[in-house]
Amino acid sequence: MAFLLGWFAMISGGAGISWIANPLLFAAWITLKKNMKASMFLSMLTVLMSLSFLLFDSITDNENGQKKEIISCQAGYWLWVTSAAVMLVGTYTLMLRYNTRKLHEKKQHKQVDFTH
Repeated sequence: MAFLLGWFAMISGGAGISWIANPLLFAAWITLKKNMKASMFLSMLTVLMSLSFLLFDSITDNENGQKKEIISCQAGYWLWVTSAAVMLVGTYTLMLRYNTRKLHEKKQHKQVDFTH
């Protein structure tokens, strides 16, 4: 329920604004094949937005605007943050492999063969 209706919490401000990390994560997944740099940027924003939840001490609990104190962050929150962090590390790893491959290809083309 929180995933589906969490966007509504953004209107109330505060900790609800960290819900923006969800569409950012989906956008990072979608752009991964077509634009790896954009995916890296979106992954970084996702991690930052999900961690921004830790900056708040209360959250809107229901539709009438009642706020409740955030007592602790349980496994679900840390799984959410970990999924964003895994995406970030994954995109950086893919980009490193891509750049290493390109550099290796560039070095091979620069070598002059004097045996011909």
